Amino acid sequence: MFDFATPIDRHGTGCTQWDYVADRFGAADLLPFTISDMDFATAPCILDAVSQRLAHGVFGYSRWRNEAFLGAIAHWYASRFNSDIDPQSVVYGPSVIYMVAETIRQWSKEGDGVVVHTPAYDAFYNTITANRRRIAPVPLILKDNRWRCDMDRPGGGAGGAKEYPAAAVQPAQPTGKVWRREELETMAALCQKHGVRVISDEIHMDMTGANTAISRGARSLRDHGRCSPPVRRASIFRPLPGPTALCPKRTSATATCRR
Repeated sequence: MFDFATPIDRHGTGCTQWDYVADRFGAADLLPFTISDMDFATAPCILDAVSQRLAHGVFGYSRWRNEAFLGAIAHWYASRFNSDIDPQSVVYGPSVIYMVAETIRQWSKEGDGVVVHTPAYDAFYNTITANRRRIAPVPLILKDNRWRCDMDRPGGGAGGAKEYPAAAVQPAQPTGKVWRREELETMAALCQKHGVRVISDEIHMDMTGANTAISRGARSLRDHGRCSPPVRRASIFRPLPGPTALCPKRTSATATCRR
């Protein structure tokens, strides 16, 4: 069992979460709940693997696109999420938000709207406006102590949004809502009907409670014909060592995504 009980003080280490609170919010005595960072030590198996690589002593150019790396991603998706992916469709990117921003840029033009379920991760707002796009909010409703999306209202589930992209998070931030499979299937059908391309940020999908399975947006979109037209989603997630974008199998639209 991993040690989740030993506290680790990260002050003075250049930690964004603790050392730059005043820089970000104008006051130093705040608890930074806005950033997805935990203060647990890295798992021993990861530290061991990094230590073995460090012991080699040479850090020259290395090719990330190798069969071991791509195969590990495909195996994890198959065994953990019962979801098959084409390893050759994996595209590496420097960060999740960078890939979200780049996908928004390629899938829309200045002045277009980008559908977001609100309240949303603050980086989504910044990314949309920095790309000179408009935020097209679809408010979540807190009912019976659960966040829900009214799929029947105009724009609910991103339906009626013309061909704007939709940025989604699974699980959602900051509400913590885990989208159920039937909700994702409904949204997928609406997005397909209205020509909405979905950008699904699933960086936290591995963090679930006991006996809880997460339904991936990409799987639901695949079930509803993600290749008609060729591209309907770019699923952004973070396996080690960094973020990656999953695109459909090779199509002209995939080539656009790769650029």
